[in-house]
Amino acid sequence: MKDFGQVDAQYVETHLTKECESRLHRFGLILLIGEQGSGKTSTVVHIMRKRQYDDWIKHKITSWVEILAFNFKEKTVIYADNLFDGFMYQQEVDKWWDTLCYFYFEYIKPAVNVGLIITAKQDVVDKACAFNEIDIWTLEQTCCIR
Repeated sequence: MKDFGQVDAQYVETHLTKECESRLHRFGLILLIGEQGSGKTSTVVHIMRKRQYDDWIKHKITSWVEILAFNFKEKTVIYADNLFDGFMYQQEVDKWWDTLCYFYFEYIKPAVNVGLIITAKQDVVDKACAFNEIDIWTLEQTCCIR
């Protein structure tokens, strides 16, 4: 996060940023979907560097296995960058979905001290949802932001 300090200093908050913050607060989870270079990572970094998260533990993960390794006794926000990239095999996508569902219902939904921020590319999310017959409309109504 420290490496992004100068970039974040130039970040301009938009309606999208406010919507991300609102949904993260309401649902404990946001999924930012967009093309490469659209500002997903900059938005996440900006949110995580906000004063309200100063005393939170912050983790960046790249694997579904990592998400299960944390102790959530302290306020924690986890960032999964480019979810599913490189995991377009059915079994890996299944493991990600199963882990995310477990994590949501076990740690996020019952608590206010755990948050999960995910970024993903549109085509990758479309493929992952098709693999598992996930209704993207349901995600759109809650945690997805494009």
